[in-house]
Amino acid sequence: MASTPAILSLREAAALKKPTPYTYTLFGTPQLFMFGAAHFRTATDPQFALMQLLWGEFKALDGAKIAIVEPGIGPISDTFEGAIKTAGEAGATLWLGLRDGVGILCADLDFRERLALLVKEFGADAVAYWVIAREMDIYYRNPGSRTADEALTAHLKSYRRRFEEIGVAGDRAWFDAKHAQVSGGKPIDDKEYWDFVNSWNGPKVFIDIIEMESRLRNERILSVITHLRSLGLHIFVTYGATHVVQLEPALRALVEG
Repeated sequence: MASTPAILSLREAAALKKPTPYTYTLFGTPQLFMFGAAHFRTATDPQFALMQLLWGEFKALDGAKIAIVEPGIGPISDTFEGAIKTAGEAGATLWLGLRDGVGILCADLDFRERLALLVKEFGADAVAYWVIAREMDIYYRNPGSRTADEALTAHLKSYRRRFEEIGVAGDRAWFDAKHAQVSGGKPIDDKEYWDFVNSWNGPKVFIDIIEMESRLRNERILSVITHLRSLGLHIFVTYGATHVVQLEPALRALVEG
């Protein structure tokens, strides 16, 4: 009996050079729609027209349905465009689900669970610093009117309780000391540094953390999809494009194999 194809690593997915957005529909019974999005919050981006097209095909199916999105959705606007501005592709999917009476599920591994597993493997200090480094990289994609220092202060405040739970102070004094150690004294507003830390050329420990976190999340998503399909539900999944690429071999085996 052939084994189920493994979930691809981030490196394996990157090597495939798939486009973004990346979508595929698996026509088993029930059907599975995978929408791999770019993390944009601009309603005029062509990916949202494509999402609406695929959602129309999904909505037209007979039978029970559910949609799966990434976590972090806040209050949703009354308009599709407003939902995108608030929460990107996840907000857009939630808006469509609310409009059409389709339930929305966040299938992700709880952040607290992820943090505990990563800390066990890599240590609390390294993981906490990586969490903030990732947020700073995200900040520079859409900086808005905040300065880098204001963004950093907000992220430290947001994660303070989580960091205290794993034994890290998580205040500015802790961060400044850790940042000086890891970066060699790079300024907070050095965009290229944050790009570097979150790239394949960054410190090995952060690359390993990124790979493990991705694997943990994808294993949970695959488990939830498998369960929902066993209940006979058609599923529309909206996730970051890389996750959708990583999951494709395992999902094709699940639905078509």
